[in-house]
Amino acid sequence: MDCFCLAHTLWVLFLGRVIDGMAAGNLPIAQSYLVDIAGDAKERTTNLGLIGSVFGIAFITGPAIGAALSSISHALPFYFVGAMATINVIGALFFLPESHTHMDKGRKMEFNPMRPLLTAAYDRVLRSRYVAWFCFGTAFSGMQSIFALYMSQVYGFSSVMVGTIYTSMGIAVFLNQTFLLRGFWLSRFKESTLEVWAFLCNAIGFSLLVIPSIYFFTAGILLNVFSQSLLRVVLTSRTAGMVSDLRRGEVLGVMSSVLSVATIGGPLFAGFLFSVLTFLPFVLSAFVLVCGFLLMRLDSKRTAFI
Repeated sequence: MDCFCLAHTLWVLFLGRVIDGMAAGNLPIAQSYLVDIAGDAKERTTNLGLIGSVFGIAFITGPAIGAALSSISHALPFYFVGAMATINVIGALFFLPESHTHMDKGRKMEFNPMRPLLTAAYDRVLRSRYVAWFCFGTAFSGMQSIFALYMSQVYGFSSVMVGTIYTSMGIAVFLNQTFLLRGFWLSRFKESTLEVWAFLCNAIGFSLLVIPSIYFFTAGILLNVFSQSLLRVVLTSRTAGMVSDLRRGEVLGVMSSVLSVATIGGPLFAGFLFSVLTFLPFVLSAFVLVCGFLLMRLDSKRTAFI
């Protein structure tokens, strides 16, 4: 973040983004830690839901803090974020106990960053899950890229109204992953059921957004918010639970990489389709989610015992 604070030329800003990108693997590591300390499958899913809800709170409060600090100085938000990152490093270094108790110290470190992805491509057990996860990432990133434009063009919502809707969605995600996940979803349904049918519910939600009616719009948003926030946690937890302790970090890293690749193509396709017809991005999202549902449906019988 110092590159952003002190930058006076464009290349320094790009350098800052490169450095920030090289450190972007912290989320899979945090997820791996919470998976390691979980006592059972339900606690594993709950822990992943908690980290998701924490990110939801951050996405609500972060922009507000950034806006307030930028009114004082454009560089101040980056100094603030850099200070928070430094505090995180100190806290993790001195106060966070090691969770990886089964470490193989004799194993050589793999320096080829493509090796896990190549391994994932030949993994018959998890391959369909990676593809379904890619479908979800494509649909979700496509929606995020054009959703504000869609609300403005079709419904005439102001920027304040759009911001209010996004904030409400963030609050709903937080409530779903913090309270409803363990208290309702995991107590009434099997995880193997939730991870399959959440794809279909999400697809239905996108299909409702195609219809230019405020009632269908509201129903589509509700379905999307609850199904996608549930799907993120349950699919990640179940996939991590299907491999040995030593491979969980690698699998979570692969899922993060797959999601990153999906967020490249999703906005590109969505932006092009939006320029043709405003509702076409939602048709694309619904279609790829149905593909994900079919993949997970076929996979569910084979993995139902896990």
